[in-house]
Amino acid sequence: MSRISAWKKALLRWGNDRLWYRWPLLLYPLAMNFRRRNGYFPNLLRPRSMNEKTLYRMLFDRRRHLPKMSGKLESRSFVRQRTGTDAHLIPLVAVMDRPEQLRDVTLPQRFILKANRGSHMTYIHRGDTPPDLDQLVQLCHTWLACDYAKYEREWVYKDVKPLLLIEELLLDEAGDIPNDYKFFCFDGEPRWIRTCEDRHGIEATFTLFEPDWTLIHEEIQHGTGLLPPPERPPHLDEMLQLARTLSRGTDMVRVDLYDVDGQAWFGELTNTPDAAVLRYTPRDLDFYLGSFWKVDTRTPLDL
Repeated sequence: MSRISAWKKALLRWGNDRLWYRWPLLLYPLAMNFRRRNGYFPNLLRPRSMNEKTLYRMLFDRRRHLPKMSGKLESRSFVRQRTGTDAHLIPLVAVMDRPEQLRDVTLPQRFILKANRGSHMTYIHRGDTPPDLDQLVQLCHTWLACDYAKYEREWVYKDVKPLLLIEELLLDEAGDIPNDYKFFCFDGEPRWIRTCEDRHGIEATFTLFEPDWTLIHEEIQHGTGLLPPPERPPHLDEMLQLARTLSRGTDMVRVDLYDVDGQAWFGELTNTPDAAVLRYTPRDLDFYLGSFWKVDTRTPLDL
């Protein structure tokens, strides 16, 4: 490769790294994807629905605290700082910046492997036989090669470190993956909860509740039919209080929690839920849920 060609490629990389997240370049592809996935064109002059306001954040919100709350490892530090304790953090087995380091980790019988930045990058191991390390190393290389911020056009992941995390795997009393409780918090107050049952299975069911556990809506993402709505978790009040603590000072953040072994456990924080493309049925539900969000792209968060 000539020096001129190398210089041109370096210049293009430099420009791409600085321009890809500017909203004029993101507006068209994100708006078109929004229209295709949600069935209506977003109103960004006056966003009203949950998806519209999420898209607005993806385009225009560049506050520095958002990446610090988006990474799996960074959010653990945020929880520790906000609560003053590690009591709600799932025990951490290892943090790695290279997939090959997996071979040097003493893995527990049950664990969950995650990519630090991004979504849907998880591997759950709960078997009696050891995992296939060659396959895991290859999978982790795929994860780390994906610049999630550019791939999904979610700026909140831009400065999140490309790391791998291994945590102990939480299981409920029946030995199953516990329900995932997603608390959508606005101005420091949980306004609605989205539960996920059998999230990693073929019949994942998602249900919406008010904070007092009044059913809002039940929808099916996978499987053949609706399951009965989940019962009120025994430590709902504790989870609500933890969600308030972690969301204090934010206009919107989703706090994911678990209720296992007699207490609330922290999962993750999400600033751009579902990348603004979760289709709600009926559509009015999208606007009802978005009515709680008073969009603020300027006020910094006191970490």
